[in-house]
Amino acid sequence: MNKETLKKIILPLIVLVIMIQAWSMTAKFISGFPTPSDTYIYAFGGTTSSGDELKGVLSDPFYVVNKDDKGLFWQLLESLKRVFGGFALAVLIGVPVGLMVGMSKNIQYALDPFIQILKPVSPLAWLPLLLFAFKDIDNTAMSTIFITSIWPIIINTSLGVKSVNEDYLNVAKVLRFNPLEKVFQIILPVAVPYIFAGMRLSLGIAWLVIVAAEMLTGGIGIGFWIWNEYNSLNYHNIIMTKEGIATTNFEKFRRDIQVEDLYYFLRKVLEKSGWKIRLGDGMLNAYSAIHPLTEGEMEYLKIRLIYPEKFWKTASAYYHSNKAWISSKSIEKLKLSIRQTGEKKRFLETVFDFRL
Repeated sequence: MNKETLKKIILPLIVLVIMIQAWSMTAKFISGFPTPSDTYIYAFGGTTSSGDELKGVLSDPFYVVNKDDKGLFWQLLESLKRVFGGFALAVLIGVPVGLMVGMSKNIQYALDPFIQILKPVSPLAWLPLLLFAFKDIDNTAMSTIFITSIWPIIINTSLGVKSVNEDYLNVAKVLRFNPLEKVFQIILPVAVPYIFAGMRLSLGIAWLVIVAAEMLTGGIGIGFWIWNEYNSLNYHNIIMTKEGIATTNFEKFRRDIQVEDLYYFLRKVLEKSGWKIRLGDGMLNAYSAIHPLTEGEMEYLKIRLIYPEKFWKTASAYYHSNKAWISSKSIEKLKLSIRQTGEKKRFLETVFDFRL
């Protein structure tokens, strides 16, 4: 291993160590700022400096619960499929168009106005139009990536063609090269560095677009995973200490009957387990052993569980979203609510002695 290779390995490591040290120093002076070790634990699990035992969000990247609830590996894989689908299409079309623009003044004059108008358009402006057209997450994401990442490829490829030395083109004329021979033997060898520069820029744009697209369209993918993790943050509203109880986060504070918490917990668990009678009855008995349920509370639970909240909540969310399409995740939730109607009916009849 020569000296230059060692420098390429050692110098980035030195910079990394300096950055981690600067991060640690910042965490000491700013209250609440996470340390590098805490960030690692939040990602992969362990015990934080404050004594909290955490299961990291990256501790099990390969888990699969259902088609909409998967680990980070599968989320990233879906995003990679969309990114490289749109990016490959941009390369397949962008390179030939760039060659034609660079080789022909007439084609350049014909396409340049459209390139200059469409190139600055934000990806977020394309998303609603493409969603309306395709009504599909994958096609929408790939089309948005294609439209936004093709321009650097076209522009850089045409610049590469124009950079070919005029003497080389004159030699091609003398040797009577046909257009294909001129492209592959004269133009492409010179334009390849420009083409790869355009592809590198386009790939960066593709990753920016996929995160934004998946955040807005939902489904499965790295963008949706980031948005879902953000929305799943646990905001602690009550702090219990030896001295007493303190309430925080008052914008989320509301008064309600105590059994309301049991209802939400019971409904969510039973929906995920298929309304298993033994599980639900065991949960009610375990709760009653600590806090005996009154007849009024049991009646309240029964009435709340009879109402198909999941179904109407999903339908209402779609109705008020003003979207021109229904996400696959929402459709799956509605189908699940319908499929569980019989199981829910049996649960209510057995546990609450309720007859529809």
